Amino acid sequence: MSTRGAMVTEIEGDLGRTDLTAYIATKISQAIKQYHARRFSFNLSRDTTIATVVDQHGYTTCAGDFTALADVIEFENVSINDSNQIYTLEHVRYPELANYLRNDDSSGIPTCWTWYAGEFLVYPKPDAVYTINFDAHYKVAEPASDGETGNKWMTDAYDLIMHSAKRRIYQSRIRNPGLANADSVAEQEALLNLHETTVSIESTDKIKGTRF
Repeated sequence: MSTRGAMVTEIEGDLGRTDLTAYIATKISQAIKQYHARRFSFNLSRDTTIATVVDQHGYTTCAGDFTALADVIEFENVSINDSNQIYTLEHVRYPELANYLRNDDSSGIPTCWTWYAGEFLVYPKPDAVYTINFDAHYKVAEPASDGETGNKWMTDAYDLIMHSAKRRIYQSRIRNPGLANADSVAEQEALLNLHETTVSIESTDKIKGTRF
């Protein structure tokens, strides 16, 4: 598996420079930040779950490809499992659900949800433990170290991030428009390949997004 350290080494080889290690790492980070919010096959989670707690409206953790609900960019297909019966939860805006919470203290199986300030909120408050299922477009963190393995930006999106970082270096430090343009073209090709993979997976799985 590739790592950020391996990418830095490859870029140093392409540049013929070994004095820009820290600068290259910075440009890799900037490239990842540029694409954080893009939908790719590797940042779409299937069947992530929340286990409700009796009388608890708000939740910040989940189980699946990620654990922090603050990392969710978009929720999709939110449903709840009650005795093997699946019900779709209605998405409502936060002011509406907040009004429910202020004026109604009833409990039962949740029927609606919203997302506010990094917290997933349901109404009414659960009267038992239920499993909430959802698909999600979520934020994949950049590598925490040069040696971290398995990071999707360094595996699935390796070419995209490498060419994006090199383009930035040619534009800002080396100032070579021709080479910057060449990497820009390669970056767009890598982005198109990832996009085609994502579309193929989404059309097969028939995912439908819920904006909030």
